[in-house]
Amino acid sequence: MKKSLISATLLIGMIASAMAFTTSKENAEVLDTQISAQDDWREVGRYTGYDANGKKSTYEFIVWEKQGMCGAYYWTYMNQGWVYNPDNANRTGRSSGQLRQNSEKKWYASLNGTQYFIDF
Repeated sequence: MKKSLISATLLIGMIASAMAFTTSKENAEVLDTQISAQDDWREVGRYTGYDANGKKSTYEFIVWEKQGMCGAYYWTYMNQGWVYNPDNANRTGRSSGQLRQNSEKKWYASLNGTQYFIDF
């Protein structure tokens, strides 16, 4: 009886140790991935926005995606010939944001209280 109890305790201890080691390794891999992908922005394209009435905006929107963020798009706009990715735009006080879809699945950027629709 004592041998069975000792064996069971040792077995549980070994399983718990293995699980703790595996969890730590997975967390380290996730952390490494997040650190290495900080500035991996890719420009998807440049588009003219239109308001809800179909009026063309004066902004040329630049759509971005970041490595590891599948399906999430962000926007900035051309500012006096300068192109900024979303991280740099936020650091320098320029507008940027996440590109969203409305109920009709149309992509839009919200800028200064107006939704500008973007076809891409």
